[in-house]
Amino acid sequence: MIRPLEQVARCAITTTDPERGFRNLDTLRVIKEDRGARDGDQFDFGIYGEVVRPGRVRVGDAVTVLESA
Repeated sequence: MIRPLEQVARCAITTTDPERGFRNLDTLRVIKEDRGARDGDQFDFGIYGEVVRPGRVRVGDAVTVLESA
């Protein structure tokens, strides 16, 4: 079981080609257009969480989203 803690904003480094070191794709714009924004210009790509009860998760397992504490 994992408890969600907070949303994770996306970092601008994702717009940079790791081999050449220059900006090559505006991934932030693409994500924002797809997912929308909150709090002005902030948009999320994931969440931080903590393991409450360890266990194995496999492809096809059922997932239930609970409210964070």
